[in-house]
Amino acid sequence: MNNKIIVLMIPLFFFACEAEDDAAENTIVGSWNYTVSEIEGSCDGTGEQEASGTAIFTDTEVTFYDIQSFAQWCDEDLVNDTLCVEYGDSTSLSDYQEMCIDDGGTIDASTGGCINSWINTYTISDSLYLIQQETYVGLEDTMEEDCVEEGGVWTVDESISTEYNGICTVTDSSEWELTLDASTASLTQTYTEDDTLYCVKISLTK
Repeated sequence: MNNKIIVLMIPLFFFACEAEDDAAENTIVGSWNYTVSEIEGSCDGTGEQEASGTAIFTDTEVTFYDIQSFAQWCDEDLVNDTLCVEYGDSTSLSDYQEMCIDDGGTIDASTGGCINSWINTYTISDSLYLIQQETYVGLEDTMEEDCVEEGGVWTVDESISTEYNGICTVTDSSEWELTLDASTASLTQTYTEDDTLYCVKISLTK
């Protein structure tokens, strides 16, 4: 092969590798730290942080791990960091952690907060669509009409019970605008309430 052609091919090879690397890095797949904020007005503004945790994206699913501290759960300032007093009721840190476990969560060993996780499937086309499926088991047959009206699928499993054997499966898809860079991303969704525009923003960082 002509040496001049070889010399010309070397930089072309490196440029091709760099382009492939850039394309590979610019993907939602991977592990991200996330925060959720609700903003009054456009998504360019700032709002109060409402949740934080870790999000792990595969090619088809995303698992959110939400960590809520005892202080975030309590609507009032904590007493000695271990007691929540609100609306005349008192809840201790141990009570909060017990409720977390009863609801299917786990306790974060370093902070004592409650870790909840949930899995959504997703698709990406013009936007990113999160698809969440909820299944309600052990329902009376009188709930069938309500299930169908909510867009759910009604089935019956008589092995559960002779009376409470209805199963309602509801699938919900929500549209999010995706902005993606190599190490940062954001998912935004807007809605209007009482003629006021709000934006829910999920900020992702690696």
